[in-house]
Amino acid sequence: MSNNSSIQDKNCADAVTILYRNSYGGHVVNFLASSVLAFAFYNEQSHYDKLIWFAFMASLLTCRLLDSCYFTFYLNGTIVESKAAQYKQRFFTLVMATAIIWAIYPFLVFDTLDTLEFTATAIIYAALAGGSVTVLSADKRIARLYSLFMLLPLSILSVMSDEAIMQTLGTMGFVYAAVMFVSATQASKFTSDAISLKNQNVVLLGQVEKEKEAVRESNQKLCEAMDELNKVNEQLEEKVHQRTRQIIKLNKQDSLTGLLNRAAILESLETRIGQSIEHSTGFFLLFVDLNNFKKINDSLGHDAGDKVLRSVAATLLAINQKVAIGRWGGDEFVIVQECEDVASDKTHTSVSSLEKQARDFSQQLMQRIGGIPVPGESDSFLSASIGIALFPTHSINANELIHMADIAMFEQKYNRVATPVMFDSAILHSLNEKEKLKIGLEQALEKRQLRLEFQPIVDIKQQKILSFEALARWKFNDIDVPPAIFIELAEKQGLIVEIGEWVLVQACLSASRWQMQQNAGVSVNISTHQLLHVNFIRSVQHALTVSGLAPEKLNLEITETVFCGDIDQARKALQEVKTLGVTIAIDDFGTGYSSLSQIEQLPVNCIKVDRHFVSNLAANGGVILRATNMMAKEMALQIVAEGVETEHQKQFLQNLGIHALQGFFFSKPLPESAVGDYALTQTLTSSENTVAPELAK
Repeated sequence: MSNNSSIQDKNCADAVTILYRNSYGGHVVNFLASSVLAFAFYNEQSHYDKLIWFAFMASLLTCRLLDSCYFTFYLNGTIVESKAAQYKQRFFTLVMATAIIWAIYPFLVFDTLDTLEFTATAIIYAALAGGSVTVLSADKRIARLYSLFMLLPLSILSVMSDEAIMQTLGTMGFVYAAVMFVSATQASKFTSDAISLKNQNVVLLGQVEKEKEAVRESNQKLCEAMDELNKVNEQLEEKVHQRTRQIIKLNKQDSLTGLLNRAAILESLETRIGQSIEHSTGFFLLFVDLNNFKKINDSLGHDAGDKVLRSVAATLLAINQKVAIGRWGGDEFVIVQECEDVASDKTHTSVSSLEKQARDFSQQLMQRIGGIPVPGESDSFLSASIGIALFPTHSINANELIHMADIAMFEQKYNRVATPVMFDSAILHSLNEKEKLKIGLEQALEKRQLRLEFQPIVDIKQQKILSFEALARWKFNDIDVPPAIFIELAEKQGLIVEIGEWVLVQACLSASRWQMQQNAGVSVNISTHQLLHVNFIRSVQHALTVSGLAPEKLNLEITETVFCGDIDQARKALQEVKTLGVTIAIDDFGTGYSSLSQIEQLPVNCIKVDRHFVSNLAANGGVILRATNMMAKEMALQIVAEGVETEHQKQFLQNLGIHALQGFFFSKPLPESAVGDYALTQTLTSSENTVAPELAK
């Protein structure tokens, strides 16, 4: 594209921007002026014509206002230069339509105008014509035509009148129209010249800057080349030595933190074991893992995660410079601390002393890490899980020591223990039990060990059941494994998609069977992994097809972790699901990442407020519930309160206007066989009346 073409496009874009920015005042003035003409002067003969005329004018002004808002807020007041002509033509069409409606008005009412109304009409038209010269000066064609359309019809009618005074006023109108035509031409030329001059300067300055930058880059490269050429002979040997030392260093150093890398920490540990055996000393090894580090990476970005890792590395180095510290991988660190005053024999005294030093050091380390703030969150700090292994108490093999400390760290993280954990045989037994659970879960579907229970969601205002939430249960070796354990295990094992699809199909089949007895739907929890899976939409369609359940009877509950994943992919998947007629809810609202502003990004129908706020009404729970309810109503979202267990909680929520409730107050989760009986016996008044004793078991 040539410079002239580029400048013309810029000029057009700037003119369109000025026209739209100036349009808001014009909308207000046009609306007020048309309102005055339509309603300020009552005349029985022309009243109906005025109303029809005003309706057209108001409709057109509304369209123009929407067009201006679209330009200002949706396009942020800027447009692609190549499309400027299109927007300019659209603006011209709307303005000319407005001018035509103004031009029609004199023909409708002229014969019925008295002196006062004629004078007011002439003043309004003259004022609008005069104002348009400035407001529309960004386009000469619009400014000229608008003033002519405003002035000529009334002037023509006045000249054609039999009254001399009217003829005089009409003649003056023609003169004023000519003046406005000239003024519009001059104002438009001034504005056009200003825009053109500005853009020419911008283009010229840009070209000058590019040329200067090109010259600077050329000079800089030339100088650098000359410097390199002058120094190459003198520094060649030194560079070879430097690069050799750097390669050796990088081979043992983690590039991000500057700590020892995985290979170097193993080499250092092997050396330390040999020295400890030779000098009969003991040492302890710590395996450190940062808690919720993945959440930091997902929500704040990898740059923030790298900053956290560098801060942790600096903190570890600051505690004791004599220890061997390495980054094992990701957010994991290994620390080896030798205790020279402890002999390596396994007597009670020496082992106890080594354990005490290890626990004290680990506790100090946890406190130091706990003082590191999360980037961008002034009130949030890091935390870590630490596992401890002792040499030679637990092993004299480097890999085994690291593995044992890793197992102990996992025990602290898994059980959410507040202090570092020392490796022992009981932890190994617990790990074996977890391995059995992993193997058992892989076979749970095949062995039909999974089942569903259903907890009702009731509307206490309309006294009806809205739906039943499907809850997965797993009995393994005659023991009911808590959902929190096996769901987390399924996610880690990559089984959550398969299990989720099974739950979806079984829930829809169950809901289709109880449709004969009641009209309640079914709610199914969907994990983020399942939502973002490539076959998610097909799995929903399959569940609806095989069950014959109406789509509007299925509600999918997604967790707040969706906001830490691929939000665009999640939005696309949910939009496709909603197109099927399925409703969508955000589960456990308020406890994680979600806010009402984020929910606006997703096609959500409902939010389920977490039970934590219901159980803490006396604290801040009531305030949060009240605020959430108000904002949800403004967004036309249904709100469901979970965890209702007492009459007081039910009454509070009812008074607040939250009528969709779920909790043990109404019923515990029920097997499918008990759903029908519950629907027949419940009264939605209390847990004693709503759940038959045998159903609540």
